[in-house]
Amino acid sequence: MASVHRRPKTRYWFAGWYDAQGRFHLRSTRETDRKKALAVALEYERAEKMAKAGRASETQFRKVLNDILVRTGSPDRLRATSTREWFNDWLRRKEATRTQDTIDRYRAVVISFLGHLEDRADRPLAELHATEVDDYISECLETSSAKTAKLHLEMIRSALGMARRHGLIDTNPAEAVEMPEGDGETHEPFTDTEVSLLRKVADPDWSTLILLGARTGVRLTKLASLRWDQVNLVEGTITLMKPGKRGNAVVIPMHNEVRERLGALAGAGTPGECVMPSLAGEEAGGKRGLSRRFKKIAAAAGVDLKEITTATGRKFCRLSFHSLRHTFVSDLANNGAQPETRRKLTGQRSASTHNIYTHLQLDTLRVAINALPRLPVV
Repeated sequence: MASVHRRPKTRYWFAGWYDAQGRFHLRSTRETDRKKALAVALEYERAEKMAKAGRASETQFRKVLNDILVRTGSPDRLRATSTREWFNDWLRRKEATRTQDTIDRYRAVVISFLGHLEDRADRPLAELHATEVDDYISECLETSSAKTAKLHLEMIRSALGMARRHGLIDTNPAEAVEMPEGDGETHEPFTDTEVSLLRKVADPDWSTLILLGARTGVRLTKLASLRWDQVNLVEGTITLMKPGKRGNAVVIPMHNEVRERLGALAGAGTPGECVMPSLAGEEAGGKRGLSRRFKKIAAAAGVDLKEITTATGRKFCRLSFHSLRHTFVSDLANNGAQPETRRKLTGQRSASTHNIYTHLQLDTLRVAINALPRLPVV
């Protein structure tokens, strides 16, 4: 039974209690009122019993400490920042120093990670465990490349590293998670017939998205969030922002088939609205993400995504939505587009020095895109 004691040469009462091993502890309560001191002693004993019963967690111990503050009349309270609160705060901190495009990529990772945690995201940040981060990265690897999963892990490490520097956590749990290795896997391009089969079974927004992927080479989440104010049907162009600190605009000429498709949809949207509203803002990864939904479309179309098991034992699809980017580049090459033209159209950073000294006009890029044949009717 908890008790209180007075010791010589001090005006404070000491709390006395036994731990799970039967050892007696005596600790100052910093209270001069015996009743308040006894309340503290009883809470210490309650925490010890919780630990003995195996029901101890940081959240429960914080509750015990808060109960002590309440019973002793203290106006202070312990506050534990949740995982959700910290990651959203981390995003707000980054907004001051990053471009909107970079923030959008950070936000996509945060939404995906918090979605994976579900209700656990509302627990104190200090309770986040390395296994939860590892489980999330494993989930990423089911639908994305090792390179993409690595970027997700790097962002999570960065956010948790800042939390550690701010004293919210003692260690960074993401540092215990190993960086994914590529296993040498590579994506393959879809054939034009496979692209047509995918579009045939897809709903209107997905059909548009797949066509844009095959005829612009732009990545999944950026295309899914395409707005009408980025589309110029008169000039036949789509304007996007490059990632990075400079955030330069990239103007992509439309293939005639894309122009016809967007022209047919143009009356349905206003400048600030998204071209494919049912897909806008959706995350790529996760159990209900765009990548998983694309897999279902491929299954309905009878298109084999060529799933393999890598050397590390994880599964990887040689064909995914990202393969449409490979389709775009391969079709350009097969129809005579020069390497510098292809790099200009895709924004690929390889041979960057060459790109600095190569200035291609929009008309040159337009000719390269419209040299591509129309997709077959299936």
